[in-house]
Amino acid sequence: MMGVWNWIKDAAPKNLAQLQQNAVGGRHWMLTPSRQLVLVHAVQQPLIAPQFHLLTPSRQLAETFAYLADDQPMPIDGKSTLKVDFQAVWQEPLDDVNDPNGPRILNGSVHVHEWKLSVPDTAIEIKSSAALVEGSGSPAPPPAGVAPVSGAARQRAVAAPLAQQKVMVTEEKAVTPAAKTQAVAWKPGTLIPADMRVARPSLPPQEKFGYSFRHDFGDTKYRKVNYSAVATTRFAEYFPITDSAQLTRTSPPAADTVRSLRRPHLRMAKADPSAT
Repeated sequence: MMGVWNWIKDAAPKNLAQLQQNAVGGRHWMLTPSRQLVLVHAVQQPLIAPQFHLLTPSRQLAETFAYLADDQPMPIDGKSTLKVDFQAVWQEPLDDVNDPNGPRILNGSVHVHEWKLSVPDTAIEIKSSAALVEGSGSPAPPPAGVAPVSGAARQRAVAAPLAQQKVMVTEEKAVTPAAKTQAVAWKPGTLIPADMRVARPSLPPQEKFGYSFRHDFGDTKYRKVNYSAVATTRFAEYFPITDSAQLTRTSPPAADTVRSLRRPHLRMAKADPSAT
């Protein structure tokens, strides 16, 4: 550093006194070059807590999963929120005839879906086009002014199941669906979102649609599930906190009944040979 200053003195510029004053004050770029600083207004928790509006399950015959759809987008603050995780907890009875202790209650829980957010986002939503239903099972082309959505785009829009999604309740084997899904009977004149469930909305069909995600159960049993949304701050790296609860905000739970949709086993009646 002093060698640079000696070069300046050897050059004997006319404003040497001013340069010396700047150097002493740390304002000479050759001796103390400037640095660009980035100031981050980090917040410990997201500014907006997640909240469901009207979360509705949708499940068809023999399906081992359900789609949860909200009729409105979920307001969030993308500038302070990195992601929103959807969690599910429930209880289910287990009556094992081989268990001498009798019936008991199993606690189930699973991480259902992760919704990643970008900074400009202000809501969790699937922006979908709409189709006007003309008759039973016959959706018409989108109305004027509404862009059509391809089948592939619809499949991408609906939240897919996570590969690592595993239900904690594992004492019973999963049931493989043996029947095909029944067709939905649309009410003529209903305006439905084309992106929802690959054109299969909840029953009854919802005219309003915000977003949806899929919950895989692995069987067709009835459950009453409490869903919650957990928003995580975008600035966790700036806070030396190990307790994740201090970096998140959780929604009030939304209780939904996921129906059991499986046909009873077919039983054949045998004729009595002694009957006349």
